[in-house]
Amino acid sequence: MRGIGRALQGLESMGLPHWIVGFVFFGTVIAFLSYILKNAPLGRARGLVKRSVHVSPAQRTEMEREALAIVWDHPVGLLSVGQEAIQRDRRDLATRALARLMEIGKRPDDIRKLEDELYGKNRPRLEREVIAIRGLIEEELFEMAAARMKRALELWPGNEGLLELDTRLQERLWAAATRADRHEPPAA
Repeated sequence: MRGIGRALQGLESMGLPHWIVGFVFFGTVIAFLSYILKNAPLGRARGLVKRSVHVSPAQRTEMEREALAIVWDHPVGLLSVGQEAIQRDRRDLATRALARLMEIGKRPDDIRKLEDELYGKNRPRLEREVIAIRGLIEEELFEMAAARMKRALELWPGNEGLLELDTRLQERLWAAATRADRHEPPAA
């Protein structure tokens, strides 16, 4: 509150009438009200995670469920809850927050940041794996692509992009096997 008081004193020292100072103050509050109202539940969710460490396991589960429900559609809130869960050694909650963040699909930097905090920097990344598998398919190294695809599907089961790429890989494998049976040269 000291900052607001100093700002109001600064406006008054400029020789502005009191009604203009009040207008500027309330205008600023109204302008930031939507931001404040939007982020208030995120702070509440983070607080639930902080307090859940000090309660019984049954209460902890309920508090964590409530925290996730609050931020379910907010990528920034999911990141916040995930980071707080990692700090409190609640990796299962952080994993659920990360899974939801991946479902939403927005803010890939936040996904990467939470993955790094949860699994470390050396974990394979979905984007890198997809690029590598596509490259192997284009080079017609289908066996290597299939092995890499198998590992990727173990790490990210049910990922639609990977499943589509796997379908394409299987089609290319079948086409290559058919060509080999006919003794045809590879397609250019």
